Amino acid sequence: MTRTNGTDNGLVRSFISATLFSARQRGAILLFVALAVLSLASNLLQIWSSGRVGIWITVAAIIITLGLVGLFVSPVVRKTVRGDWLFSALRRTALIDVEHREDREHRLPPSALFRAHETRPILISGILDQLFQQNRDQLVGFVRRGGSLRVLLLHPRKVAESLDRGWTRHREDWQRYWLTNCNEAQIALDGLIEAGLDKQTGCQVRFLTDIPPFFGVLVGDPHASRWRRPRPFIRVQPLAISRFVGRGSVMTFEQIPGSDGTPFAYYSADLDAQWETALDDVDLLKERRAALASS
Repeated sequence: MTRTNGTDNGLVRSFISATLFSARQRGAILLFVALAVLSLASNLLQIWSSGRVGIWITVAAIIITLGLVGLFVSPVVRKTVRGDWLFSALRRTALIDVEHREDREHRLPPSALFRAHETRPILISGILDQLFQQNRDQLVGFVRRGGSLRVLLLHPRKVAESLDRGWTRHREDWQRYWLTNCNEAQIALDGLIEAGLDKQTGCQVRFLTDIPPFFGVLVGDPHASRWRRPRPFIRVQPLAISRFVGRGSVMTFEQIPGSDGTPFAYYSADLDAQWETALDDVDLLKERRAALASS
């Protein structure tokens, strides 16, 4: 009995410390729990006075409700391999979404990012051919409404030239796969030019000269007021050189106000650094404009 109570108390303490920040907020949640217990006790007394049938109906309803609640919360109310509570780990890391790109519904960044109500700055990296094929109108509308869009593409030629220097040199099929990705990055660049985004002041394009460790979408300004909502977030897809990009896992982390030691801070700073060191290839843009105009 003592062990069970200790576990339950630890669960409550872990939940409170993981989900709330201040002593005032902890007091508020404890007050809410106390009021809920009092309300439950008064309801049970009222049910008891209604007779045996009412009691059995209420018990059955409670069991069904608890079963449904357990079904939905069981994926996060569990211990991790470190012995910590999973919901506590999710709160500390601000992991707000996990996707698997094998599912076709998750092949692209959420189109909601570019809808009418969204004008937060966006930095997006990758191959992006499907993005400019399927979401062109939304991207154009986003920029024309005043949105800031930074596009970080694989450089079609320089990444192809770098394939002999990295992991891809070990396997011919890896090199062929990434050469295909380079061609698709050029298709994305052509789609961007055809949409007129390269002429919009709210859109900037730079190029990666090597395969990065991950592709990402940074939404919002990490350096703005940290207490502003909605909070910035970053969608990260780690890369496997030997595997199809469209089958990787994608994680989304939200900014935690007042903390620089989080996954959001780690990946957003790295993606910003990739942008700062990326190539601003004006000549390639002119060349592709000319090629598209003559075709």
